[in-house]
Parts: sequence; C-alpha cells; structure tokens
Amino acid sequence: MPKHDWLPEVPLGAGMVEFATYLNRASEFIDGDAIGHIRAGTKALRDATPRDIPPVHSVEEQSFEGLRYRVIRPNNAAERPAAVYLHGGGWSHLDIDVYDPIVRRIALESGRAVAAIDFPLVPEVQFPVNLEMCVKFVRRIAESHSANGSISLLGDSAGANLSLAVALVLRDGGDALVNSLGLIYGAFDLENEPDSYIRHGNGSTPLTLEDIRKSRSLYIPDAARRSHPLVSPIRADLRDLPPVFLALASHDPLYDENIAMASKLGQSGCNVTLKVYAGTIHGFLEAESVNGSEIASRAMRDLGQWVALHSC
Repeated sequence: MPKHDWLPEVPLGAGMVEFATYLNRASEFIDGDAIGHIRAGTKALRDATPRDIPPVHSVEEQSFEGLRYRVIRPNNAAERPAAVYLHGGGWSHLDIDVYDPIVRRIALESGRAVAAIDFPLVPEVQFPVNLEMCVKFVRRIAESHSANGSISLLGDSAGANLSLAVALVLRDGGDALVNSLGLIYGAFDLENEPDSYIRHGNGSTPLTLEDIRKSRSLYIPDAARRSHPLVSPIRADLRDLPPVFLALASHDPLYDENIAMASKLGQSGCNVTLKVYAGTIHGFLEAESVNGSEIASRAMRDLGQWVALHSC
C-alpha cells in the first residue's frame, strides 16, 4: 500500500476561501462560453491581480517544434533541466505564464532547473496529438539537456494526466527517461463520476462538475474513447513505473480518483507517496503567489525536495 499522510476532514482554510474567491472572479473577465473567451478571461484575471513572482537566477525562453517553452534556473549551478512541468487547465487553456510562479518556486525549492512547455491545446488539436508532442518534448529534454539522461516529470490536473501518460508511453517504448513522477491533483479517470464529484463539485469550490464535464468533452469528444488507458490512466497497466509522489487537495472533486490511483499504483508494485493537503482546493498551488498561502508553499517545497532527491 502507498505511504499516506491520512488527514481528518477539515473546513477550508481561510487562505483557501480567499483563493476560491479569486478564482471565481474569472467570471468577471470571461465574456462568452467559447474556449477563446475562457482563455482570454483567465489570462485577464492574472493580469489584473498582483502576484508574487519569485526572483530566480535566469529565465530562458526557447522554442520546440514551434511551441514556446521556458527553462527556469534557480542558481548558476543549475545549467540543465532536472524536471519538466506540464501545466493544468483542462487540456484547453492556461499556459506557462500563468504557471510561472509555480515553476519558479519548484526550481528554487529543488535547486534544479525546470522546463515548462506550452503544449498544444484542444480543440485546435485532438488526442493524441498533445500527448505525442509532450512525449517528444520530454524525450528531447531528457536526452539532450538533462545532466544524467533522465528527469522528474511533474504536472497538475490535466498536466498530471499527461505526465502519467507520457511516462507510460516511454516505459512501453523501453525508454527509462523519467526517474520520478510528481502528480498534483490529477485527472486520472475520465469515465466515471465518483462521490467526491458531488461532495466538492457542487459549487462549494470553483471547480464544478459542469466544468469537469466540459473539459472531458473538449479533450475526448467521443465518450467511448475515454476508457483508453492513455486518456484514463487508472485503466492502464501501472507496473514498472518510477517512484511517484501524489499531492491531493482535500476539497477537490478529483479527490476520490486520486486515492484510487494511489491504491492501484501501490498494488502494481510502484513506490508511491501520497500526501493530502488539508483544507485546500483544486489548483491551490497558485495560492502562494496570490495570497502567500503557507500550505501551497509547503506543497511546492515537498515537490522541490522530490525533484532534488531524484536528480542527484
């Protein structure tokens, strides 16, 4: 069974209530239901909000097959990336600018360089195009840039889904390029709606059941294909994966499928560590830059230590 920091049910922390209010303000900036409106509105929310962007040694902007990516170096010794971060946003929105404070913090906490890419979004592309591009990018970073020929692969929400799928593709291809996985409140089961979808997706937190259904339909319009193991990795053969760190938000609609994923990883012989961050909501890592959330800082410190442990 996975190592697990079991925590009792607790109310949302004060900082999370404030953060949820911030996320809900996105509706003020979104003028329509089209994905372009959602992208513009979520960007406008961040542009209108003072965020704490931690200083780092260097930020290098590069391009990979026409896609923008960024390498964050926390110090002058961190020359080559030790990790790749795949951002969340329902496979359809958000980008490395929104995630810049998070990636910087993980780089600082790990003492290692971290690369993040603006992978192709739906609906402009359809699965598996975005996954295939992430596989190519991870292979490029691991083989050409990393110090030891392998990397930590990190991602949250949709990015955690893609990170695990990338690791499965590379494993099946015999490529030992991923030395560890850091998966943060991931979307691992696109077929089912467990109890936590009702507990926490009823409007009590910003991520609702309706939001989840929209994201699924954009990512995989054909519901019959959502059982594919690279779409719903809870269905995959999880043997022979590298060590996994699973970070969960206690008040997340995706909570139950993350617990199920941790259990299946453990049953598959994977070295898995599960941490539940009490009183938090989906997307809470961003709260550090918005309101100085201590628990978000702690989670990124844990992720940074995970990267440092596996990139010695």
